[in-house]
Amino acid sequence: MIFSDEHRKTIAWYITALLYTIILVFFTTLPQITPPDLGFTLSDKVLHFGAYLLFGLFWYKVFALGYKGGKASIYLILFVYGSLFGFLDEYHQYFVPNRRMEAGDIAADILGISVAIIIHKIIFKFQNRRKMKGL
Repeated sequence: MIFSDEHRKTIAWYITALLYTIILVFFTTLPQITPPDLGFTLSDKVLHFGAYLLFGLFWYKVFALGYKGGKASIYLILFVYGSLFGFLDEYHQYFVPNRRMEAGDIAADILGISVAIIIHKIIFKFQNRRKMKGL
């Protein structure tokens, strides 16, 4: 079976996003994990933010390559998907020994997804300006 370049790109991004998601779930399922100390009080929230920023960046590419709707629809799908995934990931930690569900972690997850969307909006706007100028 021969795949087009666009098909291969979509598959590669899907595999990347899926592997990242599996790794994320693996680490949140560990009963005893101590996150690295970044030297300030809310350092675990920064880690949640960064994890879901990457989650959003990877899954945006999957949605953008696989869905031919408008950008606003992709952003909405990503926001709902990422927020729901972050909530469910936190919820499942309630059942993991020595872990707990925290509203602050959910907020950091949603903020990470939101910033991923903003980054993509900025990149898209920059790319469109370059195309308009013929660069």
